[in-house]
Amino acid sequence: MATKTKAELIAEQERLQSRVEDLERQLRIASMDDAGSRPDAEESASELEAETRERERAERTLEDREQHLRLILDNVPAAISYIDTEERFRFMSGRYAELGMPPDVITGKTLREAVGETAYETARKPLQRALAGETVRFLNTLSW
Repeated sequence: MATKTKAELIAEQERLQSRVEDLERQLRIASMDDAGSRPDAEESASELEAETRERERAERTLEDREQHLRLILDNVPAAISYIDTEERFRFMSGRYAELGMPPDVITGKTLREAVGETAYETARKPLQRALAGETVRFLNTLSW
């Protein structure tokens, strides 16, 4: 079996969720139909069950991969984070806690909120270049 990336698993989960919702709609329509369409309803229910099992399997796989990735990143001797296009921390390795920035407190905050104005201004330009798609290497000690 080919290994899927996190993005592929998320796309698959979204596809399956959409399919489950379609099947649920079909099931509701079939159950409201008094014209005797029970075979269609049973088939839809069976498809819904299969799609639900597939979605649950994909979710478990995604959760397992996320836990594995977290384990690896928390044990790398570097502070690694993911900052989204709104400059919010979405992921932080455990190393940040050792630096006085506990991930459970900082995740969801903007870089400016997390490090303060002075440190933010030091990191702002490289961050904006990275968010624009440029490969950026930025090494600096930020004080917060």
